[in-house]
Amino acid sequence: MKFFFIKSILLITLVFILGITIRSFLPYMVSAPLNYVKHKTFEDKKDKLDILFLGTSRTHNGFSPTVFEKELQKISNTKYSAFNYGIGGASMGESVALFHRVLEDENYKGKYLVVELAAVTHSLSDQFFGENLHTTKNKYWLDKQMLEFSLQNTKGFDTQLYNADQKRDFTKNYMLLYISNLFNIGIWNDAIPTFLDEKN
Repeated sequence: MKFFFIKSILLITLVFILGITIRSFLPYMVSAPLNYVKHKTFEDKKDKLDILFLGTSRTHNGFSPTVFEKELQKISNTKYSAFNYGIGGASMGESVALFHRVLEDENYKGKYLVVELAAVTHSLSDQFFGENLHTTKNKYWLDKQMLEFSLQNTKGFDTQLYNADQKRDFTKNYMLLYISNLFNIGIWNDAIPTFLDEKN
């Protein structure tokens, strides 16, 4: 029995190290093909951009950088380069995580970041946080910094808004998503098809 536990601990440690190693080589935005394409486009353009728009599907579907650039040039007589980094179906956590990542990116030379504000409570709906915990899209952004941010939000909710049982469930789900991301669980399901499409 003792050897069984030793082998189990060694196996878990090996899987943990392997998972973290693999995750470190995968692109941040591999969560869905469309997001990955946006990520790649941003990576190619980021040193030439002036204005970046972040948000949910409202930003993704309802905003044209080309029209914005033309109208801004008419008003200011200055040419700006804009990019729409809105993500369809994004949660507030996802948007905040991307915001931090862009801010910390030394190669992004832009002057402005325009962020759509979305309700944190909306991010706790079943679309993001109940039925779809298994989807990569809901976990890829949950690194240590964002886990702490999410747990602080949960802790700060008024008990009239969410009771103690709901808060406990939120905390549990955030922890599960963080561990899934850390161990790279399910990431390959999105990564492999995306990489194969890119090569074709």
